Amino acid sequence: MVLAAPEADGGMRAKQIALALGDRAVPARVEGMRSRLKRLAARGWAVEVEPGLFTVCKEPVPVAA
Repeated sequence: MVLAAPEADGGMRAKQIALALGDRAVPARVEGMRSRLKRLAARGWAVEVEPGLFTVCKEPVPVAA
């Protein structure tokens, strides 16, 4: 995952993540990425360190059976 990359130390913005994944930096794609990141944060897979700055969750996420 891009958030776990060494250059992501301290977190990454949605635009940075979109570019790292090979996406275009157009507003529609960046907002879509931001939406997915917010969803990952709500589910415990990512952490929104400050508004718009995301990083990977350090604690393991329990998996439902």
